[in-house]
Amino acid sequence: MTKREQLKAIAKRLEEEHTQRRATLLQDMSKFDPEIELGDVIPEYLDSIDAALGLVERTLPGFSWGLKDGIGTAVAQPICRLSSEYDEDIVVRRSAHTAPLAILKAWVAAMIAQLEDGE
Repeated sequence: MTKREQLKAIAKRLEEEHTQRRATLLQDMSKFDPEIELGDVIPEYLDSIDAALGLVERTLPGFSWGLKDGIGTAVAQPICRLSSEYDEDIVVRRSAHTAPLAILKAWVAAMIAQLEDGE
């Protein structure tokens, strides 16, 4: 399975938002960040803004981020924006019912965009 296919599988699981699949989700994510541990940390990436942003900062150097509450928008959910400081074409926005999940969705989209941009 290619990196893009692996990331798309992660994105699909994030869209499904099934908490019972957290262990499998983080196992797949650990392929992109060796600092992900599969024991006690499992809830952190899905429940902690700091942990999710730490993942972004470790795996996407040169990316800036923004987080909005989404109030007053059509989605009314937290929205994460990631943009590359090196490639102005890579800008992603994702929303979800929690801020950490929005960050993870944006992370996967940015990883895919970076792979596709490099081809």
